Amino acid sequence: MHPCLVAISGRKTGNWRFLLVQNEHVVKWLNPLFDVLGKVTFVGGPGKGQSCKIVNQIVVGATLLGLSEGLVFAEKAGLDKREFVEAVKGGAAGSMVMELFGERMIGRDFRPGELTEYMVKDL
Repeated sequence: MHPCLVAISGRKTGNWRFLLVQNEHVVKWLNPLFDVLGKVTFVGGPGKGQSCKIVNQIVVGATLLGLSEGLVFAEKAGLDKREFVEAVKGGAAGSMVMELFGERMIGRDFRPGELTEYMVKDL
């Protein structure tokens, strides 16, 4: 299986992201099949998909860290954390990570989930 990117919620909604490294002609030929499942991105030759996946996990991890630090700072500054998230989620600071994990972080729900298992596997 080629590397793929998908948010936990995306598995049921057809929101997969496939990182394909086959011959570009083959990728284009298979696009109708992949279009049903999600979006295809051709990333180059062998090893490029795995490298792209690792970089994705690094960025997601850094975004989680940044969001958690931002929420701590917001709280220390006397801001309502929910109002903060609502105010910034549509701007440059907004992210899928904020959408998926912001409320859990605000509620201090730090149970590891599937994301942790995937990150360990991928890295």
